[in-house]
Amino acid sequence: MNKESQIIDWLLRGNLIFLFHIVFFSLPLRAGNLSYPIVDTGQIRCYNNRTEIEYPKAGEHFFGQDAHYSGNQPAYRDNGDGTVTDLNTRLMWTQDPGSKKTFKHAVAGAATCRVGGYDDWRLPTIKELYSLILFSGTDPDPRSMNSSRQTPFIDTKYFKFKYGDHDVRGELRRRPH
Repeated sequence: MNKESQIIDWLLRGNLIFLFHIVFFSLPLRAGNLSYPIVDTGQIRCYNNRTEIEYPKAGEHFFGQDAHYSGNQPAYRDNGDGTVTDLNTRLMWTQDPGSKKTFKHAVAGAATCRVGGYDDWRLPTIKELYSLILFSGTDPDPRSMNSSRQTPFIDTKYFKFKYGDHDVRGELRRRPH
């Protein structure tokens, strides 16, 4: 399974449902005509068609991969009130996503969320959510229930994280009442 498929599978399993609040700042625009900053993926490895390889040099096959370039490095500030501000995007996120939720429950939770004293929380767009992904994460076997060989795709120094409780299909397990 390639890296993109691993990340999509990881997201679909509900491991990254975070609520956030927009902090109103003026954003400096430095990425061409883009109206938003792009956060670097943190990818530090290069690959050929099958496996990890040494960094190719200019003119060699597989040169020009994401690991060859660096951009706005992920940077966060713990606000000390249960929120974390992304210093690149100026988005404010809840530090703890709580338990795994369905999309319907996450939408309802956003409406009643009061983390940090704010009352205008909403769910992120896919582009906003994408800005949190650390592509240096690993998920060697997405079907495995053992997370010991996995590395989260989010910065665990700032965000609370635990792997979801899922069955073999990656769905939320129903707990008896």
